[in-house]
Amino acid sequence: MLRFAACVWCCLLALAGQAQISPPPFWVREPLRLPTETEWVTAQLARLTPDQKLAQFFIVAAYSNKNESYYADLEKLISTYQPGGLLFFQGTPDRQAWLTNRYQAISPIPLFVTLDAESGLGMRLSGGMKFPAQMTLGAIRNNDLIRRMGAEIGRQCRRIGVHINFAPVIDVNSNPANPIIGSRSFGADPRNVAEKGMAYARGLRQAGVLASAKHFPGHGDTQADSHHTLPRVYGNATALNARELVPFRALVADSIGSVLVGHLHVPAYEDRLLPASLSGRVINGLLRDSLAYKGLVITDAMNMQGVTQGIGGAEACWQAFLAGNDLILQPASLPQALERFRQGIENREITQAEIDRRVGKLLRAKYRMKLFFTKNVNLSGLNADLSRPAAEALREELYEAALTLVRNERKLLPFRRLDTLSVLSAAIGEGAANRFQATLRKYAPVKCLSSENKTDNAFFEKVLQQVTPGQVVVLSLHNMTVRSSSGFGIPEQARQLVETLEKSGHKVVVCVFGSPYALRQFGEASALLCGYEDDPKAQAAAAQALFGAIGLSGRLPVAVGRSFGLGHGLDTQPLGRISLGLPEREGVSSEFLQKIEELMNRYRNLGVFPGGQMAVVFRNRMICDGAFGFLKYDRKQPVSTETLYDVASVTKAAATLQAVMLLNEQGKIDLNAPVSSYLPELQASNKKNILVRDVLLHQAGLASYIPFYRNTLPRNHPDTLYYATRPDTARRFSLEIGKNLWGLASLPDSVWKWVVDSPLSSTAARPGYLYSDLGFVLMGKVVERLSGQPLDRLVSSAFYESLGMNRTTFCPLRHGFLAEEIAPTEQDDAFRHRLLQGSVHDQNAAVLGGVAGHAGLFSNAEGLAKLLQMNLQNGLYGQDRFLAAQTLPVFTENHSSRSHRGLGWDRNAARDNKHYISELASPQGFGHSGFTGTFVWADPVYELVIVFLSNRVHPSASNNRIATYRVRQQLMDAVYEAVRPLYPPILAHATR
Repeated sequence: MLRFAACVWCCLLALAGQAQISPPPFWVREPLRLPTETEWVTAQLARLTPDQKLAQFFIVAAYSNKNESYYADLEKLISTYQPGGLLFFQGTPDRQAWLTNRYQAISPIPLFVTLDAESGLGMRLSGGMKFPAQMTLGAIRNNDLIRRMGAEIGRQCRRIGVHINFAPVIDVNSNPANPIIGSRSFGADPRNVAEKGMAYARGLRQAGVLASAKHFPGHGDTQADSHHTLPRVYGNATALNARELVPFRALVADSIGSVLVGHLHVPAYEDRLLPASLSGRVINGLLRDSLAYKGLVITDAMNMQGVTQGIGGAEACWQAFLAGNDLILQPASLPQALERFRQGIENREITQAEIDRRVGKLLRAKYRMKLFFTKNVNLSGLNADLSRPAAEALREELYEAALTLVRNERKLLPFRRLDTLSVLSAAIGEGAANRFQATLRKYAPVKCLSSENKTDNAFFEKVLQQVTPGQVVVLSLHNMTVRSSSGFGIPEQARQLVETLEKSGHKVVVCVFGSPYALRQFGEASALLCGYEDDPKAQAAAAQALFGAIGLSGRLPVAVGRSFGLGHGLDTQPLGRISLGLPEREGVSSEFLQKIEELMNRYRNLGVFPGGQMAVVFRNRMICDGAFGFLKYDRKQPVSTETLYDVASVTKAAATLQAVMLLNEQGKIDLNAPVSSYLPELQASNKKNILVRDVLLHQAGLASYIPFYRNTLPRNHPDTLYYATRPDTARRFSLEIGKNLWGLASLPDSVWKWVVDSPLSSTAARPGYLYSDLGFVLMGKVVERLSGQPLDRLVSSAFYESLGMNRTTFCPLRHGFLAEEIAPTEQDDAFRHRLLQGSVHDQNAAVLGGVAGHAGLFSNAEGLAKLLQMNLQNGLYGQDRFLAAQTLPVFTENHSSRSHRGLGWDRNAARDNKHYISELASPQGFGHSGFTGTFVWADPVYELVIVFLSNRVHPSASNNRIATYRVRQQLMDAVYEAVRPLYPPILAHATR
């Protein structure tokens, strides 16, 4: 009985032909046998009426941004006529998917769902992802990137129920004046077009989507738009065979699934004034016979005037069918077209047997694409599936790979010496909040001007007025057009500006975010870079390339006048500066970013800190550059990635220790020498015999912390012997401590004397480990004595300026930063009697003038990440050597049985539960933490840098929830958990 029931079920299944197959009843025990292709096609042909067979040849238009009345009308049309498929246009992906389910449910034969998504869903659907245009892709040398893009576009198509994507465009763009193809073409080189078209089509095929090569036999060399008239393709058969047909021949040989025929008059193949889409000589003679093509042939949209002029829509559809097209795309009226088809059959212009054969071909295509077994689109999680970070990461790669450098006089690019570089950026056609200039500022203190009004003469005058001698000017062109007749939207003032600047001795870098044909307008520029599109990712990529964070390898897909030939492009190599990008670029899931955001928001709500920053560099790529929360708990001003934080004791590692390592390798500091050999005043003190090495290891017997500043605060109020409310003309009180508080100019000398005279914590011959601020106060003084300059100036000139750490400094208010750019720390009611915002939190550092070896540095996370990356790379960054390769390994290793630390660096050792270091970190990692709620960490095993900054001491330093909740350790854990799967387990085990 069960065997009989199963057989009945299979027969019903074969005959039903539904777009969705329900699971068999629970009582069917045997495996479900799907119908074979022949069984299914035969069953469908048997059930279709003659009119329904004719309807299978038509793909009708569908919109997902209409009202219910429209949807009901289309539903009625599908029920009445049962067309072969739908071509969706405007709307949204989720709405289209919902409508697809609705329409498939009422169609006895599953519908082909099609989309004209050459650059992805975003080309047609609002909110869909848009990939680079094909002209941009034509500049890429790595065709596998294009295959991957095709696979991703295909995945997204299938996710919303689309089976056919009318892409790729493989027209050879041989005519710059072409009004319809332009950036839709891969370019002017037939071979390049063929290779990229094959790569794109293979990707679609990999995802289970039918690709469609268009517009056969080639729409590139036309000067008219087939939407409005019938374009003519010039050239004889020999010329067209050597150019237009090269890509089509290649894709046919590569088994392209469908070919879309253009509404083009091609006299070389059709002497009648007839569109190719209506020409049997073109479709059967050229495409099917000469090129031996066996797949589906599809017309371009049949409501275009290029095909309907003079004969009407219904007649055009019939003529297209007779010419050999398998699918008629977007008829102006399906009922009228069907009526013309009936008349043709009645008039015996075609036999019923031929109709059945051609319907069978379509049904076989539907079977092979598994439409008969395609379930409804799963609407759950649809939008998330369509916006996967991996797809965005691929977009980044594509825009980066396309960037084309066409001129680079005297190897101006990439910029190298940041300490001597001065750049002014002028963005034309963009507002101040553009991605290009924001990215430039991540690498250097670039002065930025911008104007959305491209013809504002005052703006161009301002650029000329503000440029300074020796400055490089980066001119970026945005919001361009694709029309050569309008000069691609480039104002004459821009060209004149370049000419004027170059003649006055300035080097000008022009970045064109638009058509490569526009490059010929800037022949005077010292450097010329084409970004092809004004997408934010293209802007970010171009800015990175200027500073050598990424290399340049693109090639022009078209010839640009006589200056730059087809295939021209100059290569640059990356300089090793930190690049930017999504975690997926390095194989890491972006889910860890969500974890970090969740942790930051959770602990902000718990009052651990009002906000903070987190930077993560993995394999020299910034995969996290986050700003969270607010500067204060009032939630008025959000933290940005440019916000400065008082990093407290991170100063020890990020400033003093950097200088110590430099002086050590220069032979000026001997780690085994007494500190007193560099500071003679210690000779008569209890610190005479302490060694530099022991100070760095925190095992010199120094006190952990002594509040020297209290010596100036009798009865907890600033003593007038040391302080005044304003600076005096005699400059006795010239040391700015804070608002309305000025210290005696000699106050740092007094503090230094107190340091020299301070008691030791241990007088034992071999003191144990005790973390000490005083040791780094001593080392800061050693650095200044040996270098002959203040600590802040030394580290700035030796490290920060060349690293591009333009938001890292001591005493930020004195260096032009505004208080609102800086996260506040404590409400200091015991000393300075105000909220500290830009003044160092550490009181001893304050009375030392704001610059001290143990505290005083302010920075954003991005700046410290660069410094740590340089250290991670053993002193090398941006092809500049800051420290000798052997220096870092010496200082980061442990050299003592009494201390777990390296020489100045903290290390991952056994800790109590309040320590900030993740247990997942390797023993080779090194870093430092700060009292204000900060830490920096570098791990050479995992090629990882982590920087966390917060102001947990706002408004009170007694808030120690950051330790109670082990916040910093959890943040580190989230990062390590994300990157560790990329490393072999044996490595992870070996690092413990």
